[in-house]
Amino acid sequence: MSEAPNLWPEDILEKKITLPKTILLDQAKYLSEMSNNILTVEIKTSPALLSNESKDTLTANGLRHEFIIKVPALGNYQFPLLWILHGSIQVYPFQLYSILEETFYDIRDEEHFKGTLAKIFSFEKTRNAISYIMSQV
Repeated sequence: MSEAPNLWPEDILEKKITLPKTILLDQAKYLSEMSNNILTVEIKTSPALLSNESKDTLTANGLRHEFIIKVPALGNYQFPLLWILHGSIQVYPFQLYSILEETFYDIRDEEHFKGTLAKIFSFEKTRNAISYIMSQV
């Protein structure tokens, strides 16, 4: 009897994906450092309801990561800046919602995600919210 051939591609384990949550955690760390820990960030992860292909039912097969800025010096005041929603197995594409801008973005890959985050962080409403909070401390 002959041995069955290996049908897996040689490079199947080579593709490394940086998870969106990891990118959010990195940005949380940067904001805390920039503010001398006056601002902290919690990334709150929860199951999410996604519609199936027929769009007539919702299933809990996705993940939602919420980016919440906190201010410990103000009684742990917090406000959510954005959230992302993606399938539990498929990392990209996913949806990002900017709360201050009330806008949805369809994120197609890691570079698009990073560019969209930079855009949201630079919005005048985001800058004003951060400035307002920092002036309260």
